[in-house]
Amino acid sequence: MRSTFEPESSESYLDAPQLGARWSCHPKTASKRFKKLGGTQLLMGGRVLFPLSVIISLEHEAISRFAARETKVPEQFAQARERRERERQARRQMQRRKR
Repeated sequence: MRSTFEPESSESYLDAPQLGARWSCHPKTASKRFKKLGGTQLLMGGRVLFPLSVIISLEHEAISRFAARETKVPEQFAQARERRERERQARRQMQRRKR
């Protein structure tokens, strides 16, 4: 992402309700998230506007971080899953013996 925002003549902007609808959240939440992610808000005519190019770059960055994440199952949950599977197998064997 660019360190300083320099709007071009063809730049498009979204206001808070539009950004909230795009990100499926309340407009104030979207505004706070935008600031937290490092986006630059513009005040024009008493309205807060968000540059579409910055929004798109933030979304692409979030997608790349999400794709690169590594999820690990905590050890306690892995052990619980193994124990549950052993118990299921033992119950199945008991049921087979009763038949």
